[in-house]
Amino acid sequence: MSDTLPPGATVYAKRPFPSPEKLGEFLNRELSIVERAIRDRRLRLQRTVTDDLTLTNQDDIIYADATGGAITITLPDARKFWGYSFTIKRINAGANAVTVDAGASTIDGSASYPITVQYEAITPTSDGSQWWIV
Repeated sequence: MSDTLPPGATVYAKRPFPSPEKLGEFLNRELSIVERAIRDRRLRLQRTVTDDLTLTNQDDIIYADATGGAITITLPDARKFWGYSFTIKRINAGANAVTVDAGASTIDGSASYPITVQYEAITPTSDGSQWWIV
């Protein structure tokens, strides 16, 4: 086993904890590291949904569980989300539909895309005019 950490990793145990006077500065610095990781998409935010959802810039990985009924995940306008990618994965089996709606855009030229098989995932990515599944 190696003592080498991956790039960007932080070892908290080897740093002395700051004095009470420096605690605020320490917490602000550590929070800004997390905020940068989220912004740079190195830290991918994940959540499970069981109801319809319209994606925002706060979303990243969505696990869609349609056990209780059909779910529609609506993508934002691709013109306003150039370069964004979302990953949407169906986690349940069964007959209830999981549909990704392109909203004001298209997904690979269509208005929507069904995710029909358990554990199937798609990653729609905006080119500034429409969504492409990559």
